[in-house]
Amino acid sequence: MILPTIRDLRLPPSEKLTLLILASHLPNVFPSIDTLTEETGLSRATLHRCLQSLKRRNYIAWEKTGRSSSYTITLPMDDGRSLTVRHQKSHGEITDVSQLYSKNTSKNTSKNINSVNEKMHEEFEQFYSKYPNKKGDKNSARQRFVKTRKKGTTPEKIIGDLQAYIRTKPEWQSFAHCATWLKQMMDGDKWRNDVYDNVEKTSAVKRLQAQWLKYGNIGKQPWATDQTRLQEERLIQQAFYEATDNEKTMLIDQAPEGAKIPGNVVQIKAKTKMRVVQCD
Repeated sequence: MILPTIRDLRLPPSEKLTLLILASHLPNVFPSIDTLTEETGLSRATLHRCLQSLKRRNYIAWEKTGRSSSYTITLPMDDGRSLTVRHQKSHGEITDVSQLYSKNTSKNTSKNINSVNEKMHEEFEQFYSKYPNKKGDKNSARQRFVKTRKKGTTPEKIIGDLQAYIRTKPEWQSFAHCATWLKQMMDGDKWRNDVYDNVEKTSAVKRLQAQWLKYGNIGKQPWATDQTRLQEERLIQQAFYEATDNEKTMLIDQAPEGAKIPGNVVQIKAKTKMRVVQCD
């Protein structure tokens, strides 16, 4: 319970190592600085910095007991509770460890937790608004989104990977339900950060040119669906929005028969080809 929780914390390596070594002394968490430097392999100066940083993060606290210090370890849980591990004194002696699961009753703490949860739900709504397939269980998608956020994945990373997914999905393939895609992007409790690392971030203009060259007018293809037609229209709108005047002229020249282009851009050419269909 304790070691896996520490392992999943988003901490610098030296701080995570220090916390793991402290936890390895359970149930009697009172090693000396010499012991910690020997077991972590860190210098005394680095170790002091790690301990102070962990204390500022509220992961540990300590009190002097002669030449050593007795430590209390407090770890955040996914459900908003905290796990506290500490030694107990009885007539000056150290007894077994106490694992206390307690809901934060402090008004300030509760307020902070509510504020964080509210922010995550706002982030989810922003993410969900960009997701192309709104079918499926929205609540399940919300729970998976919040779970990966609590594990340290930023909303920018999630939305960035979503945009890469939208760009790279084959035309014949339907978009997965939101909860399903989020589940596929998670390896256990962790976000799969490298899935779209090598995806080339090509412009919408180049993607539209490549699509027209490969498929022509998708709406005329026998395998086309309402979804793929809508995707093509969105790509056309995005490409013409990003394009310079010269690129817009080039796109009009390259547009296959029946392709729909925004009606406000055809004025760039004095003579628009009759095979291009305008749409408002």
